[in-house]
Amino acid sequence: ELKAVPSARRRGRKSDSAEGLQPLAQCAVCSHPFFGCAEVFEHPQLRVALCGYCHPKVARRLAASGGGGGGGGGDETAVDAEESDDEAAVAAEMCFWCTGLQHERGNATLFACDFCDHWCCEGCIRSNLGESEVADVQSADPWRCYRCDATPITQLVERCEALQRKRQRQQQRRALARLQRATRAEHQRPEAQRGRGRAFASRTHDGASTPTRRPEGAKETSPPSRQAREVADAAARAAAKQEAEADEAADPLTLWPAQRAVRDEPEAPAVTVLPRLARQLKPHQEDAVRFMWNACLAPTRQEAHSREEHGCVLAHSMGLGKSLSAIAFLHTALARASTPTGSHYVQFINGKEPPPDVREKPTALLVVPTSVCRQWEREFKRWLVDATGAQVGESSFSWMLLDASLTSLDSRLNLLYKWHARGGVLVVSHKMFEHLLRPRGAGKAAAAES
Repeated sequence: ELKAVPSARRRGRKSDSAEGLQPLAQCAVCSHPFFGCAEVFEHPQLRVALCGYCHPKVARRLAASGGGGGGGGGDETAVDAEESDDEAAVAAEMCFWCTGLQHERGNATLFACDFCDHWCCEGCIRSNLGESEVADVQSADPWRCYRCDATPITQLVERCEALQRKRQRQQQRRALARLQRATRAEHQRPEAQRGRGRAFASRTHDGASTPTRRPEGAKETSPPSRQAREVADAAARAAAKQEAEADEAADPLTLWPAQRAVRDEPEAPAVTVLPRLARQLKPHQEDAVRFMWNACLAPTRQEAHSREEHGCVLAHSMGLGKSLSAIAFLHTALARASTPTGSHYVQFINGKEPPPDVREKPTALLVVPTSVCRQWEREFKRWLVDATGAQVGESSFSWMLLDASLTSLDSRLNLLYKWHARGGVLVVSHKMFEHLLRPRGAGKAAAAES
């Protein structure tokens, strides 16, 4: 029996695969697995998934038998006269699913449809639908083939469509990545080297530009054409639209349900994680977000009004997604968890809501090692920026990076003032944090003491 695919509900998103299919997608004829880069073809009649090796053979044999190809074209369906005669000879009585390819492996038992003149072999039914379906076919009287009644293979058809959609998304992402690399490389080149000219310009120590010959083996690079940019922009918009539709279809991850926090207070909306983040969380990451939420705020709204202590340590091992869990928690706490009166729960002092005249934008300080500062900035962009470059979710949420690129004290202070005024997350390294706390002219001992 074929095992069912686990549901993707726990990750907060709809699965491309349906229950009852193989854990790994595979060709419906040769059972070869489809890996990430494999191209998936559609069966000309049944619309199930076929690999690039089986698809042209099936299309040719169906065309020779008069069943209609529909899937092949060009060089793939072009065969010589002898091969066409051989395939026409086996087309008289063959399985319309594999067109006799399973017969070559010894699976020659055929079942005839009682409502049409098509046949289906036992090997195709067993490898795709399991032993129970073979038993049902043997006991059925009359029996309808899968062209007359496609209900048993509905999930296989859905899997094929999902694989083709995935392949299309991959191609769009690759086209967008190629355009971004080309654009980035063009902007990084010196002005004198841009364009399609064959001469380089080398910069001397005094700033003069001297034309030189192109190095041996160097390739000419040109900026992406207008058509390439338009294709990439269309791919980016399509990818962003698909992500938005997936966000709408995803089940919410609720941390606090909608209810009245205080008797005289209007009903507070439910606190949920941003759908774009929620559908990316694995079960242990969902538990981590709930753990941090309960420890830093409270399990319920009522406790948030009376809780005084807060804080926790998330001790997951490396590679388990602590960064995504932390980003989901910070985004929810700073941008999606506010009272009906407008204050944020993270700003409660000893369980009491701050007065309106002293309310400020909620902020969070992220102190990390120097080597991962830029990585954290990329993580925020990865999860909160779509393919078109637009921010996902609440626009009030922002993140900033304070690192060694800001050399002057004034520039660092300006960034701190901006962070305090706009709110959001400030990513700073351990060394920079220590340097900011160190009194001017004091050593490390004074900084540690402060």
